[in-house]
Amino acid sequence: MNFSFLFSIFAVCSALFIHVQAEIESSEEVFLTKQQVFDYLKILKKCELDSGAKPKYIRNSIMGRFKPEQKFKDYLYCLGNSTGFLDKEGNIDKKAFLHKTNSLLKDKKKAEKIVNSCMSQEADQPTAIFNALTCYNDMRSKI
Repeated sequence: MNFSFLFSIFAVCSALFIHVQAEIESSEEVFLTKQQVFDYLKILKKCELDSGAKPKYIRNSIMGRFKPEQKFKDYLYCLGNSTGFLDKEGNIDKKAFLHKTNSLLKDKKKAEKIVNSCMSQEADQPTAIFNALTCYNDMRSKI
């Protein structure tokens, strides 16, 4: 599969991830401008460089395969921190997580079940984000 195609898919997924705060504050769908897409691509690249995550781990995550490697966890933490998915203390913002999950599933009870099952504050912050995303991915496929 073409790397630029995969990166485009990942960019779109990441753009959705980044839009959590805008969607929470608006009852309407939020669309990205070309500048916003460009800004999000810069965030993706910055997080890749800052974390040192291997590009193959990033590409694999697009297909739901997550590698429990510290640099990849740091990459996810950087994305979450740069996009408003984390609160001021650097923990997952449960309200944002629930809103995004509900908007994807269109089922509040299922969304609450997933979020409540996947929220973990027992681990360090990058690991907690990694655990939440892998849990979400696993549970979403079972519902």
